[in-house]
Amino acid sequence: MKSSILAISLFLVNSVICFGQNIESAPDDKAVVYFVIKTLTGADDLYYFDSKKIIGKCRGKNYFRYECEAGEHVFFAKANYPDFIEADIEAGKIYFVEVQSSNAFTGGSVYLFPLDPNKNPKRLDKIFKFMEKKPPKSFTKEDLVIDNEDKVIGEILNEYWEWKTS
Repeated sequence: MKSSILAISLFLVNSVICFGQNIESAPDDKAVVYFVIKTLTGADDLYYFDSKKIIGKCRGKNYFRYECEAGEHVFFAKANYPDFIEADIEAGKIYFVEVQSSNAFTGGSVYLFPLDPNKNPKRLDKIFKFMEKKPPKSFTKEDLVIDNEDKVIGEILNEYWEWKTS
């Protein structure tokens, strides 16, 4: 089964608007991406990446905040089958990605859905209510280490490039 690639720009939410106490404004020189996991993801952590860097890991219903440089990014999450988002993001803006996963019985896939506040206001409202219930998950450097990290990331990126160029 091939990975799906969403070759789209993430939709932004103006960082001036305050949606809840757990959503901080983006710094003027960085972009912020919130990854919101609203489905149970099984017993194992799902790892999240920005190109060649691990940026987070979560299990179950959770979310995390990722600050990054403006510009082009390839975000992906890895289950049995990874999913990718290509994004050109702007400094000072906040972006939201809803993460849905299926368990190992249905193939162990993960799906990343960028949220457009103009097209999905009700879905975004649910995300904000979910985020108000607890602070974002945070990570130490030790939390974001996996065995054979370079090999794992390389294999996933090879799959991405193969799909993209086919």
